[in-house]
Amino acid sequence: STGLSFLTTKDTITQLITYMVDDPPSDAPTHVKMRYPVVACEILSSEIASIEGVLIENEEQLDRIFGFFEKQKINLLLANLVVKVAKALVSSKTEIMFQYLKRKSNF
Repeated sequence: STGLSFLTTKDTITQLITYMVDDPPSDAPTHVKMRYPVVACEILSSEIASIEGVLIENEEQLDRIFGFFEKQKINLLLANLVVKVAKALVSSKTEIMFQYLKRKSNF
């Protein structure tokens, strides 16, 4: 489908991760601060194979998700969303994620 094709582009996945891991500007409208990260989380944690494929084939994307907690100041709303996506990936792609996390010295 066209919607799924759009959602599975590297640029779209990158933008969805950005909504979820980067604090929005303080003057951003409420929907950007609250709704965008939540919708991004729901899409990224949906366990749709083609979305997961784009996430796991690009280690840079995984680094942005799993590196979220290395920040000095953590946005708790975003933290809950990041945990949900990380949990979905580890649950559905256990072996791949185990190998990824094993390669990372900080895990």
